[in-house]
Formats: sequence, C-alpha cells, structure tokens
Amino acid sequence: WPKADEKLIDEKLEQEMEMVKKIVELGHAIRKEKEIKVRQPLSVLSIKYQVLSDELQDIIAEELNVKSVSVGANDHSPDWVTKEDGGVGIALNLEITPELKKEGLMRDIIRLIQDARKEAGYIFTEKVQAFVETKSEELKEVLTEFDEQIKEQTNLSEINFESAEEFDIKKEESLNGDILIVALKK
Repeated sequence: WPKADEKLIDEKLEQEMEMVKKIVELGHAIRKEKEIKVRQPLSVLSIKYQVLSDELQDIIAEELNVKSVSVGANDHSPDWVTKEDGGVGIALNLEITPELKKEGLMRDIIRLIQDARKEAGYIFTEKVQAFVETKSEELKEVLTEFDEQIKEQTNLSEINFESAEEFDIKKEESLNGDILIVALKK
C-alpha cells in the first residue's frame, strides 16, 4: 500500500474544511427547520467568529445557495435566524425578495424539465421543444425572464407558451401553489 507523504498534509486547510463543513451543516439545519429548500436562493449568510478565505466562502455560498457570505457579527433584522454549535456560529437571512423568489422558481422549472427529459429517455445532447401551460402570471414572467438560462440548462431548442398536440412526455406540477404543465417533444 502507498504511504501518505506527511509533508503534504496541510493541517490548517484540514481545520478550515472542517469549519466549512460545520457552517454548511448549520445552514442546512436552518433551511430544514424553516422548510426552505436549497433550490431557493437566499441573500446572505453571516459567519460569526471565524475568518475564512474568499475561496472557502465561495464553497459555503455554493453549498448553501446564498448570494454572499460575510464574516463578523452583525446586527440582524427579524428576517435573520442564528444557529451555533461547538464554537461555530452563523446567521442566515431568510428574507426571500421577489428577485430571489423568481430565481427559486426558475430552478424548480429547470428541475421539472430535467426530470421530464430523464423520464422520456432523452440523451443530454438531444435538443427538444418545451410546451408550457400555466394560468400564473408569475410563472409566465419567470419563464420569459429566464428563457435563455432555462433553455441552456435543459438543452431546449425553444419554449412555447401553448398546449402541445403531440408530445413525448407531459408533466404537471404545483410550484408555489401554481400549476405548471410542461410537455416535451423531439
């Protein structure tokens, strides 16, 4: 068996990664307690006692789907929820602005389309058309505003706001209480 080269072990980095892991666990715990799925972006996570590099803050932001990570104890409004464990403390801003809500809906739409693609047995490189139906003005707005991003991430050739006469798969889902019907066709 190969032996580990003790000189290559970075104790400081290992400790920092343990800290990142603990911070992410605390953030996920808050999201679970407050029933906010990770697909829903949030604005800010504040780390109370530790100073971490920008690179490690980026990892935390990506894992918890927050727009930014700040360091230092701040005075927080009622939208913030704090959690501490073993000398690690965080505060997470749970305010979902209209922009963040739209981005969360976009991620839900992408997931729905990706699930439909998988269920239909499409290979990733196949461009397909999407036909969407909803009575929700908010969902129509999200589909229009994030049109290019949705098409790019789900490999769609186009998104049509009409009912599909012929389709390979059709899925219906409630997103924030509004029904969205998505039909895909090669």
